[in-house]
Amino acid sequence: MKSSFKKTVFASVSFSGVLSLLFSAIICLQSELRARPSSLAEASSRVSPVQKYRGFEVKTGIVNDEIQYSQVKENSVEFTIGGRCELDNIRLKISGKEYGYRKVERVIEDGRIEKNDLFAYICYDPEALNGNRVNPDEVQFRFYRGKVSPLINPDYPLYATLKLSAERQGIKVPHRTFVVLNGFGGASHEFFCYPEGAEEAAAEAMAATDSCLIPFEEVLEIHFRNKNPVALKDLGDKYARRFDYERAEKAYLKALSLPGETDHQRLVELYLSNGQGVRARRYLQDLINRSPLDFTLRLLLARVYLYEKEYDKAIEEAGISLKLEAGRGRYESYAISGRARLGQQDLTGAIEALDQAAVLAEKECQESGELRDRFFRQEQQAYDCRLARLPYCPTSSQ
Repeated sequence: MKSSFKKTVFASVSFSGVLSLLFSAIICLQSELRARPSSLAEASSRVSPVQKYRGFEVKTGIVNDEIQYSQVKENSVEFTIGGRCELDNIRLKISGKEYGYRKVERVIEDGRIEKNDLFAYICYDPEALNGNRVNPDEVQFRFYRGKVSPLINPDYPLYATLKLSAERQGIKVPHRTFVVLNGFGGASHEFFCYPEGAEEAAAEAMAATDSCLIPFEEVLEIHFRNKNPVALKDLGDKYARRFDYERAEKAYLKALSLPGETDHQRLVELYLSNGQGVRARRYLQDLINRSPLDFTLRLLLARVYLYEKEYDKAIEEAGISLKLEAGRGRYESYAISGRARLGQQDLTGAIEALDQAAVLAEKECQESGELRDRFFRQEQQAYDCRLARLPYCPTSSQ
């Protein structure tokens, strides 16, 4: 029932790509907000033992359609992770020359897998060391970013790949990786890193739990203090995809606790995907008691009733939403009403409601296209708004 509900109730805006164009400027601003580095002072103040690491370069290539691994031990990296988890003393040795980074930022989890799940530190502003006479622009391009992973354990997303690579080379799985990205964003060097000397045994014991990972509750507080709802909602989306409903709920609720945040749909959909229809209904009813004329809340409640097969109540709430002022989305009210009538075996009423939903969906698509053409002069890919009718057409389109 959950899968059917998602396919029939929530998949209703096939022209949403048009709307995303209109708000691309806002999205860009949100991305900058999300990417804004947080002060290390905000992160955990726990003190850990100093860890010294040394690594050698591992290259991957294709030979005769087979993956081949090779080690370039004359290319190396060394660094330390201090007592308060600060990354320092970075020295890259490439082709007999040494390089470093002037700036390092500790990653604050915010939902983006390429940043948050794969790396714990990002290094900026590369420099040549020991008076190497190298063109600064060349250094900037070749060593544009350095990225250091968290401790590698079975929970790490690339653990299986790193384990296979290590086994084929007859070496241990690395404790961390250090990846150098060039100005094009490609990985130009990758190092397998291991603790040095006496630290090795301690690092082995720590590999199961990375003491430098910032606890989830602390991450939420950092983004809350930074007034960053984008990061909080992205975190909720990330954990919802992983079926970690508890963390997803906490992230969504934290975002909604920020002033001006009214996007309740993610949280309601989370409850429904987890089979908590009653909880979703009570949550919405409490909000509606405070804002009875909110179109979006009424529409969400109608969805919940449809999910629970409370068809009479779904039709009633959809009808109430149609009486309220709404700039967009009225086709969804008719769609819910139509599907509820299908559940009641009222085929005539269902056809009428779904036909109306199809008409309004096409109309809103056309209006979105007109707005797009008004604000974006460049040529855009054409979209036939008649396609917006298809999810709601019980009969052939006219």
